Amino acid sequence: MLSSGSVRISYFPECDWNCEHQGPCCAPSPAPCDRLPCDERCSELLSCGHRCPGLCGEPCPYDHFCIHPDCATKTPAGVAEQVVDLVSLTPFSSLSDAAVDADPLVALPCGHAYTASTLDAWLDMETRFYHRDQDEVKGCPDCREPIRGVRRYRRATHKAALDLIDRMMATAAAVRLEQGGERLQAIEGQLGGWRLEPTGIEQGCPTLSPSTKPLVTALQRAETEAGAYTQLAKLLRRGPKRQVYEEAFFCARNLVAAEEVRGGGDSAGPDAAAAEESRGHGRPRASAAQVPAAGLLLDRLGLPVPLTAEKGPSARSRLEAAEAALAALPPADARAVWEAQCAHLDAAALVNRIASTGLQATLPPYPDNGRTSTLLRSQATRFRSKLNARAERWSEPALSQAGAMALGSPGRLEPRMADRLTGAFLSLILARVAQLEASVPYMKSRAAVHDVRQRQGDLLDRGGMLLEARSAAWHAPAGGDEASKGTQNGGGVVDRAAGRMALQLSRVAFLQAGKPFQTQAGLGDNKAIRRQQEELLDEVQALAAEAEAALNPAGTQPAAAPGADEGPLSGIRRTAAQAAQWREQLKRSGELRDIVEAMARGEIHSGHRISYNTRILAGHLYRCANGHVYMVGECGSPEADATCPECGAPIGYGSRNARVQLTDAVLG
Repeated sequence: MLSSGSVRISYFPECDWNCEHQGPCCAPSPAPCDRLPCDERCSELLSCGHRCPGLCGEPCPYDHFCIHPDCATKTPAGVAEQVVDLVSLTPFSSLSDAAVDADPLVALPCGHAYTASTLDAWLDMETRFYHRDQDEVKGCPDCREPIRGVRRYRRATHKAALDLIDRMMATAAAVRLEQGGERLQAIEGQLGGWRLEPTGIEQGCPTLSPSTKPLVTALQRAETEAGAYTQLAKLLRRGPKRQVYEEAFFCARNLVAAEEVRGGGDSAGPDAAAAEESRGHGRPRASAAQVPAAGLLLDRLGLPVPLTAEKGPSARSRLEAAEAALAALPPADARAVWEAQCAHLDAAALVNRIASTGLQATLPPYPDNGRTSTLLRSQATRFRSKLNARAERWSEPALSQAGAMALGSPGRLEPRMADRLTGAFLSLILARVAQLEASVPYMKSRAAVHDVRQRQGDLLDRGGMLLEARSAAWHAPAGGDEASKGTQNGGGVVDRAAGRMALQLSRVAFLQAGKPFQTQAGLGDNKAIRRQQEELLDEVQALAAEAEAALNPAGTQPAAAPGADEGPLSGIRRTAAQAAQWREQLKRSGELRDIVEAMARGEIHSGHRISYNTRILAGHLYRCANGHVYMVGECGSPEADATCPECGAPIGYGSRNARVQLTDAVLG
């Protein structure tokens, strides 16, 4: 769109409906027409030289629809015998000039013709045809072929076409969203076993291009998916029908602005002007200085819709009708928009994971002169720089969007939508933190490393803020009679307890996933994090006991049999069992961490000297990019490539994984 002041040029084609009695249609071609139908007979002549029997403003029919007696012998038998008036059962051969003057013909694209009154009644034009909520358009009374190309009925046919386009778009969007997870998994699955190594020759020198191509291709596909989901969310929020109705509104505003300038002011008086400004959806009205300049611009570029209408409805009435139609449109499907935005976060997280994979790989030793090794290192450096830049490009906008979505309305979301967003946001945060961690070995200054650590801490804090906001939303009292009723019979207590228990377990898992990065960056104390996890697990157990008392006060309901449908109480018990597993895991890892800390301090002796195993462990422990600890035997220096048994990330010689302190090896 090109705008000048409040007048803007529409690139939709113009509507070609115009006649001497009702004037032009000033709406863009795809929109429902904004003028009234004309009931007068067309004054044009057919090629045979006789007057057209059709309606004014409609395309003239073929010559075999001529009703003049001189052309009667040229009329096909099928046309002559056709009933054109379904009330009086008048055939075409019985029509006269006087009858057609009173009730002109409407020729349909299928080859049938009827009087205007017959088709108007068939389509219920008097009762509902010109309402904007028209939901369907009947076809030809004879063959049922859809009515197209008839300007008189274009208002309804255009609306029906826009409704169909909207439904098709919504269906296609739903299919894409359902398949989105599979598409992203397929992209990520193609990177299994990827290695960075010189596998090609370019201009007589080894090159990394063949080995980097699969990862670059996967990265491009992930970026394409992320961009497609952004566009899909915009389209779902502002669908084709809404876009066309908005254009109709702007075209009507252009018409009002032109009439005001031509008439030397507001054609409807100051009260109408104030009313329009108050309901103008926040858009400024054109000033007397803006509109002439805009008119010159429109003249030079060629405005596809007229700025003035001498006949038909007034410009202001057209504007009011367009504004009312726009306001009456149903809101966008919030769930579909939300799902598209979350899918964009998933794709952005995949971009970060792919970048992490590339950053974790290092060049194997190349048995050649120094020039070749320098060339390969230069190629690897450029490759890593591109990975960092592309991860940055998609991560920061996605994180900002997710923060606005998650923290802007934590208590006003449906539980399913909130869970979907929480999972996508936390996945993006952890993927971004891991990507930043993978970039640390290539930092050239302490200031750059410090900046990365600060950003990692900020990201983990944002994840914690999201979970705290959701936790606060669950604390909010459930108002209303229905909520009170649910609470009285135990249903409300159970629903809220189940949701909050699942949320607190998510917080425990997020704290556990962030421990490696917090430890490496010096952002947190493992013992303090473990105490926070234990407090969350205590709350889960308390909520489980509260729900159990509400649903099973006598304590007589047994556990559900395997394979049986899971009821509310079974779900509560299953979540409580998961909490117990988390507690046991934290207990075991805490005890192990205490032992390792004692070993590091030298408190575990073998005779009169520190245990030999302590010194062995101190230099043999490494951590993969996703935080999992592994040990290298022999001398402690990795000599071969491998994959992490926990997550499959590259480890060993080409991974550039850093050694970890003995006390940080156990994430208690």
